[in-house]
Amino acid sequence: MPSEERFITFSFEEVFKALVIMSVKEDTPKPPDGKVTSVTIEESGRVAIKIDCDNGEDEEIVFEQRFFALSLVFFCQGCGIPLPKGGTKTLMFSEDKIVMRIVLK
Repeated sequence: MPSEERFITFSFEEVFKALVIMSVKEDTPKPPDGKVTSVTIEESGRVAIKIDCDNGEDEEIVFEQRFFALSLVFFCQGCGIPLPKGGTKTLMFSEDKIVMRIVLK
C-alpha cells in the first residue's frame, strides 16, 4: 500500500510565535522578546533556541522536545492547517527553518 508524506515548514518567526502561544497555554515563562537566530537539537533531545533579544543581548533557552513539537502542532491548528492524528511526525532542523514531516501509511 502506498504511503503519503506531508511537509510543513516553519520560519523562525513562526517558531517564536508558536513557543509564545504554548507558553501562555501551559502557564510557563514565555521566551524573551526578540528574534530567533538558531534552533538546534541537543544530544539530550532537548531543543535549544538562540534569541537576539530586543534589549541587545543574546539568550539561549532550552525546551523539552515534546513541548517544542506540541507548540508547532497548536500553531498549525490556530492557523487552520489540518494535521492528521495518525501518522509519524518528525522534526528536521535546518539553518533557517524547521520542517515537520508527516508520514501516513
